[in-house]
Amino acid sequence: MNHRVSIDELAELSLLRGVKQADLNWLLNQCELIHMKKNRVLLSPDQDNETIYILLDGRLIVQFSQQQGGIQTYVERGGWVGEMSVIDNMRPSATVITDTDVKLLAIHASVWWNLIERSHVAARNFLRAVSFRLREDNKLITEGMEKQRVFSEKAQTDSLTGLRNRHWLEEKLPEIMREQAVGYPPSSIIMLDIDHFKQFNDQYGHLAGDSVLQRVANVIRDNLREHDAAVRYGGEELILVLPDTSSQNAEQIAQRLRMLIRENKIETCNGEALPAVSVSIGIYTICQDDTPEKIFSRVDAALYQAKKAGRDRVVIWGAA
Repeated sequence: MNHRVSIDELAELSLLRGVKQADLNWLLNQCELIHMKKNRVLLSPDQDNETIYILLDGRLIVQFSQQQGGIQTYVERGGWVGEMSVIDNMRPSATVITDTDVKLLAIHASVWWNLIERSHVAARNFLRAVSFRLREDNKLITEGMEKQRVFSEKAQTDSLTGLRNRHWLEEKLPEIMREQAVGYPPSSIIMLDIDHFKQFNDQYGHLAGDSVLQRVANVIRDNLREHDAAVRYGGEELILVLPDTSSQNAEQIAQRLRMLIRENKIETCNGEALPAVSVSIGIYTICQDDTPEKIFSRVDAALYQAKKAGRDRVVIWGAA
């Protein structure tokens, strides 16, 4: 690695391209040439920075925070870092680490602003460079946040049915309970179980059982309201979250779904007809002082009563 920097080398840099040689000579006398080993932190959101670093040799890693999408990008030879701190006098928004041994030209903020006053070309280059960097960083952050959103969506979605999964419900339920505590309209929970599902699996096979689960999930998804949510709670048990829904309205929804599922034609992935299935349904309407344990216990008790009474029916917890 060359331990010196020449005027010709400076003149090739995009930030300094076109700047007069006299100004480059002046700049070179005001700057510091820095050499750093691999895996060293150059900039950090935890430390103040008053320097623009131009990369003369090697490569840098730029790591954004999780709030910014958690993305990572690289700065190659001729690139630069630290300019935003020089502009806004704030700490860096990302961590910069040396990916290799590097050679850097360190330009203090006072020296840089002096150069801007001396050279309109340097000012123009800097404006273009900052504009380009902002566009690129915004693009990277947007893409990173979208990837995080997609990952989070997948992490909260059941792969077989496409419904929400238990993890999503565990995060959503406390939010619903907080709304109930401050006087929001009542929300109801439906627990739905496919009748005799184990026997169905034993007789027709697990692939046929998967087809049943997918078809039941599709019927539910296609017939819920926009603000409702369906969750695969476990095995053949599904839970429906119905905001702003009384027990009477929840019962109407449950009875309609029960009939639609019983009347629905079910086929295997090969198009072979399968027997129709029925579902048993329990309903519980959330109260202000409920806990998740109480909610699941009571809606499960209502489901148990529906099964005990002969299956293929709807039972509201606490109904006479």
